[in-house]
Amino acid sequence: MFEVQHWNVGCTLCDSPSSYLDEIGGSAPDRRVFMCSDTAYCRERREASEPARRAAGIRL
Repeated sequence: MFEVQHWNVGCTLCDSPSSYLDEIGGSAPDRRVFMCSDTAYCRERREASEPARRAAGIRL
């Protein structure tokens, strides 16, 4: 039976709290990275927030 997993974190790249996430990395908790499984959605979120990051002087 398929069950949706819930995480206490958002996507590492776009910080989406509501997308399906893929866990990437090793088994150590400090090495885990979560990324959107829908890369187009993730890219759109990052592009939409780019002007705000630029204004704040934040670089990815």
